[in-house]
Amino acid sequence: MTSIFSTFTPTHVNLISACYPSSSALIASGSTCQPLPQELSRLTYYASNKAESSGKLAKLGIELEKRANSEARKAKGGNARARAQLLVTISIFKAITNECKRDVGVFTRMLLSVTRDGLLCLPNDLELQARVASLFTAWATYTDGRLVGPDLRVTGDYMGVLKTFRERCVATGKDSEHVNRMRLIGIAAMTSAVSSDAFYVSPVEFSRQVAIVVPALLASPHEAGLESVVVESTLVSADPSPNSPYLSEFQPRPILDRRAASIHAHVDGQKGPEISDVVNASLRALRNLLGRCTGAQVAIVFDSILQSLDHHQLWEDSLVRNSYVERVIEWTQYQFRYAVPSHLVDQLLAIQDAPFPTPKHSAFVEMLTTVFNSPHPLINLSTSDVISSLMTILLRRVSINSNDSLLQSLVECISSLGTHVYYADQIHDLAEEVVARLVNVQVNGVLGRGKGGSERARESALKCLLGCLSGLTEAADRHAAKYKAKLAEDSEAPTPDEENGDRPPSESTTTTVRAARRNKVSPESWQETLALMCEADYGIRAMYARGLTSFVQREVKREPFVRREDDSSETPEQCKVKVIVDPDFKVSSRPSIVHSDSISRFLNALHATIFTLATSNGSGNQASAIAAQLKQQDSVEAPSTANINVIPPSDTNLPTVEISPPPVVIDFVIRPPSTPASPTGNSDHPPPTATSVASTISSVPGNGEFSPPDSNRRRSRHQNGSRKLSVALNLLDGNHVGLVATPSDFAHLRYILLSAHQQVPCRAVLTGVPMLLALEQATRKPSNDLNSGAVRAIREVICHTWIAIGHIWEAPAIVESATKALDSLEITTLPEVQTIPPTQLNPQEEPNGFAAELPAFSSETCGIIDAEIVLPALASSSGLQAVTGLDRQGLFKRFTIGWSVDGALKDCKCVLRIFLFILTGFSRRTCLKPRYFTWRDTLPQTISRVYAKR
Repeated sequence: MTSIFSTFTPTHVNLISACYPSSSALIASGSTCQPLPQELSRLTYYASNKAESSGKLAKLGIELEKRANSEARKAKGGNARARAQLLVTISIFKAITNECKRDVGVFTRMLLSVTRDGLLCLPNDLELQARVASLFTAWATYTDGRLVGPDLRVTGDYMGVLKTFRERCVATGKDSEHVNRMRLIGIAAMTSAVSSDAFYVSPVEFSRQVAIVVPALLASPHEAGLESVVVESTLVSADPSPNSPYLSEFQPRPILDRRAASIHAHVDGQKGPEISDVVNASLRALRNLLGRCTGAQVAIVFDSILQSLDHHQLWEDSLVRNSYVERVIEWTQYQFRYAVPSHLVDQLLAIQDAPFPTPKHSAFVEMLTTVFNSPHPLINLSTSDVISSLMTILLRRVSINSNDSLLQSLVECISSLGTHVYYADQIHDLAEEVVARLVNVQVNGVLGRGKGGSERARESALKCLLGCLSGLTEAADRHAAKYKAKLAEDSEAPTPDEENGDRPPSESTTTTVRAARRNKVSPESWQETLALMCEADYGIRAMYARGLTSFVQREVKREPFVRREDDSSETPEQCKVKVIVDPDFKVSSRPSIVHSDSISRFLNALHATIFTLATSNGSGNQASAIAAQLKQQDSVEAPSTANINVIPPSDTNLPTVEISPPPVVIDFVIRPPSTPASPTGNSDHPPPTATSVASTISSVPGNGEFSPPDSNRRRSRHQNGSRKLSVALNLLDGNHVGLVATPSDFAHLRYILLSAHQQVPCRAVLTGVPMLLALEQATRKPSNDLNSGAVRAIREVICHTWIAIGHIWEAPAIVESATKALDSLEITTLPEVQTIPPTQLNPQEEPNGFAAELPAFSSETCGIIDAEIVLPALASSSGLQAVTGLDRQGLFKRFTIGWSVDGALKDCKCVLRIFLFILTGFSRRTCLKPRYFTWRDTLPQTISRVYAKR
């Protein structure tokens, strides 16, 4: 009867039935539950050669699906024969899949259905689970994944299979060996999934798959602990191949060259897998996933990792989270690493308004810092956008609470952006962004009313931004120093490969080369922040002074003839500098150093600020008078003619033997059309200073002749110009109500002056000696109301500066005279300057006050340097004459020209540009561009050009 009915049975059904061993053999002891080899070969030959043309390949899949569903249902009820037949069916299906790899899509639906039923019938059967995982791995290896997404049934079965394997990855139980084997089976299936094209082909389904796979892969590492994660991740990084002793290799290859992995429940000769083996397999799967992701996909995977950390409440474990983010950066493709910090910044922006910082805030900031400080470089990262967003978060936290615990971490995070340098002007551009925020906060304060009040918030914001500004360059220099040290070690101990030929540079090597070749931050950037030296809060002054000293030492370009005898010295007092001039040097061979440049303008502004701070007595007479005058002018009608006279610097500012001609005065006139301008040459009064310029501008009404385009949109800015100008001039002139210099301030001033003379001695002498003479003269005027302690401190600073000048220019007479004057003070009033990291916000330091009782001294003799000795000696320096190209008489006249704060500020060319920044409301960078500013234009013409260009 059987032979008669078999005649009417389809060929593919007979071939499948022939592959099963007899019932007694299946349930016999020691049975491997494998199909008969000879019959299986006939079936696979039929499937690969005849079924494709006859259209019966899909029927093979349907028949196997029907058998597997029936056998799985019976096996679930405890039928041992059905379990053995199910194992054979799965093996047959895998053999057909391996043989018909190009046509996997024909029976994908049936295969996934068999996989799902096989996983669910006996969840604790290791052998069955391993064989089903092998079948799924074969399909994942050869499929192109095009059915995932469009075909709803395939998509549903596929997601169900992934969820079931996720349960295997988090299996629990008393038998640790059984649990570890079950987890390895699940991880092997997950590895095949993330290595498959089906995982990445559908952008919509990618997020759903990641939400299933990533938590499953991280379950074992979370359970194992930090030590196991660190050890195994190091092993994975050292051996990047995604294989394991318990898994076969998964690598993307052409379909015809691929081989499906074989997953086993037991490895011969092994006692059993440990938890470390499970962690290793999980991390290798995660590395394989990250290695194939694009930028947008990396962000999705990393977001899933963050959600896993949140689920397990690991935000407070800094070592675990930082270890994860380091590995994510390392295992992601080089060009897509930017997605990790970008996603962290977006997460921070989303929670920046929280009333109190949470562990999640701290975790995100520390993870960002870890990314920026890691040895693995990033590309395609917009550092300007990142620092802008981070400073927005910083100021927002300050506005909520001026003592927020997150501020220190944010400052360190922003500073770490300077670690890797990808283009020459990166650090300069980042510093420009910070300076723009500094100027804005200094003028306008911090928006919002948080804990501590607006003034406290302003002070806290200034400290944070100062820490960021100094930390950027410090991070870049630290990274460059590490590279130099590593390069020195490599050159001392070459490897055998290096002896045979040059080694190609690695990612970290090429990046550190860029860090060493970066351009320095322009002095013009720091020039706009010099008013911070005259802030009322000592903490701000001290922090700024330390940053300024570091900037002068590291960022200001050293003059070419300067040689340091000891580069390892930490303080300016210990540093020894010499000026070495080549006998064949000709000053005409290069641009004259006496001409005005960015460094000279910076030094002019620096000396003006130093003079203002040193002579401050707390009355704030000049600033308060200017502010009061401007307030009174707000209600007074503007005059018919307003002359604004700005004296630009000359090329050399050198007096000649003949009578000096009057300075060139360029007239900026704002007047109604009907009123002619009065010539400035006929005026009996001297040219107005910066103060009169500000008062003249503030007196012009908003509806005068000049009306920039789109005036309605900026009317509020123009109407508030008087208030902003008073604040700006207050910053420009440096005098603040309640500002009194302390001995600690004078100690910082000494370091700043010494650093300037050691870095750019020629420019510092030409711009600074007149200031030193004027400062010493100010101590003799009783109208300054300086106490005896301040007079002592000023003269001590001057003496130390002259001693440094004498050593640098090899003028023993100057050293002797300054030392004699210093000894006449008997005691020192300047304390030691503490060494504090630039990013530390609230160091434990208090300003030292002047002693209540100081020895009596004569203000006319003690601490006074004899100018008749030091000036001729300095002017007679052969090195200074060779560098400047001036003779003794020319240098002497240069040193004895009249000096004032207003004149120094005019020489630094910053008055009009600050007015443009305030009046137009445009960015500071816009107003600094040369095409917007010429000395021959009137102020309205200049502002009109700014609006027209914008």
